[in-house]
Amino acid sequence: NLIEILWHRCKHYWLTPDDYRTEQTLRDKLDYLMPRVGTEYTVTFS
Repeated sequence: NLIEILWHRCKHYWLTPDDYRTEQTLRDKLDYLMPRVGTEYTVTFS
């Protein structure tokens, strides 16, 4: 499942413990990350 691969990459490589402090900090970090997937952040779907 592609979304599971993307989420795994986020939570294990791109998110830090501080990003989970509140729902808003998590949303803010995800809002930052998602537009950059494929350019600054890469995922290999194999």
